[in-house]
Amino acid sequence: MTKSAKKRSKSAALAKTKPLSHSEEVKLQKEKDEALKQTLQYLQDRVKRHPELYKNEFIKHWAIFKEKMETFKENPAKKEDQFNYYMLFFSHVFIAIFI
Repeated sequence: MTKSAKKRSKSAALAKTKPLSHSEEVKLQKEKDEALKQTLQYLQDRVKRHPELYKNEFIKHWAIFKEKMETFKENPAKKEDQFNYYMLFFSHVFIAIFI
């Protein structure tokens, strides 16, 4: 192994153990929230068009939503974007699944 390869592997190992700063954590959480928002928008479109095909996906997200609801009940003052995205999603597709 060359010196530069050893240096890269050592810095990669340090990067894995280095804790994230607050701003990095916030940025990472925003990226996760945006990814969830896009996923739910896509799934919303699919569920409205073919509810019978996406019922299992709906059920999986329903379970996640129930967990988020419990967290919300424990601390309603805490801002939780993912909970809001799930609320919007279910308000638009709930009827399509159960008709």
